[in-house]
Amino acid sequence: MSSPNIEQLHQAISLMADAMNCKPLTQEESTSLVNYVLFDGVCGGVSGKEAWPCYQLDLITKTELRNLIMAHSAARIASFNNTCEPSYLKYPYYLKTLISELSQCFQYKAH
Repeated sequence: MSSPNIEQLHQAISLMADAMNCKPLTQEESTSLVNYVLFDGVCGGVSGKEAWPCYQLDLITKTELRNLIMAHSAARIASFNNTCEPSYLKYPYYLKTLISELSQCFQYKAH
């Protein structure tokens, strides 16, 4: 069974924080976020999204997987920095770069 490139995910999350003009998440926060969104990690008493197994079973697309990690990352970074989430429309270059970075994290499909 293949898995996402976790190190590259952490780098993409840091890139997002930089684009938001925010401090990056700590390694612990970033790991917690990835485990919560992609696997079965618990955050605030809520069970994880298990997006990676859903992707492997073709229940969601790579685009949906990427959008899920982007949305949760933006929310967690904003909360971590005590600020509001930005509008992606304000950062077209950032969005293009981030989409490319995240898409590379999810090379898979090993049926």
